[in-house]
Amino acid sequence: MPDVWLLVDCNETRVVIPQILRMARPFTNVHIVRRCKLKSGDFALCIVDADAGFCGVDATAFCDLHGEALADTPPLRPVVVIERKSAPDLSSSISDFGQQGKNRWRKQKVGLRDLRDRTGAHVMVVVEGMSEYDLYYKHYREYALAPSTLESAMLRCALRDGIPVHKVADVCGTIAMVNTIARSMQSGEIGSSTGAAAASSPLDHILVAPRRGNMDDTGTVHMLMCVNLISARVGRAIVTEYASISMLLDRLRIDGPAAVASIMVPAKRAGAKMSKVGPVAGRAIYLAFFGHEYEPATQNGRSRGARKRKLVIVDSDDDSDSDADFAL
Repeated sequence: MPDVWLLVDCNETRVVIPQILRMARPFTNVHIVRRCKLKSGDFALCIVDADAGFCGVDATAFCDLHGEALADTPPLRPVVVIERKSAPDLSSSISDFGQQGKNRWRKQKVGLRDLRDRTGAHVMVVVEGMSEYDLYYKHYREYALAPSTLESAMLRCALRDGIPVHKVADVCGTIAMVNTIARSMQSGEIGSSTGAAAASSPLDHILVAPRRGNMDDTGTVHMLMCVNLISARVGRAIVTEYASISMLLDRLRIDGPAAVASIMVPAKRAGAKMSKVGPVAGRAIYLAFFGHEYEPATQNGRSRGARKRKLVIVDSDDDSDSDADFAL
């Protein structure tokens, strides 16, 4: 059974990785690599191939599913590359024209076809949430494309461009589909034939060299970056303030989102003003760790806004049962 490696684009980290961690048995014998930048697609399923040659991109800046830095990667050959899109994202990609007059959807298809020609890998597109797109279109019809337009675009992608399109309900359906492809690769049904020996790895055609300035070796920063609204700069600023997750959790239990809201975040460019993490990001961090909204405690230990329930028994002179009135 060949080892399967799943490379997840860094733009998908905040959406896909938390869903994989929540699933009971997401993948079996699959090495998941995150924080890597793919030139085309959002997922790259690869197998170990000694004839592929080592990747020219320094992969030691990447990390595994739990945020631990990778010491080394074996020679890998991409077998299946997947572009993930939600239905609203597909609509905006078709209508979003760049400076050269080509929409983003067309450029992504060109990139997938070029990748297929260079590496021989299978390429495909997965679209999430088409069944719910009608409701989305009713609310945002002023700038969203009609559902029939999206269906036509997907048909042209499959028939004219030769790129299969698969529709799923949500991101969990995408993960289940990727898991199915990984099992097929392990059984040898997909990608069993090895390519010719090459001077450089086919991964050089799909990976972008990471910038060390945007990566951090600590797993704490990568864990915080799984939370919505938390970037690498914000995560490093929080880690600078709190040396460990346990210290951060202890302060969050006491102060709630205010424990991180006032932390100063360095500016992106030299000379720019520093910013704060802010209450919105602080609330997102609290929700991610505790799963509920923060309720500040009062002096008597009760949460603010909690109401006291009092039982009042009203006696009656007759033989009927006593009435119990509950007063808030």
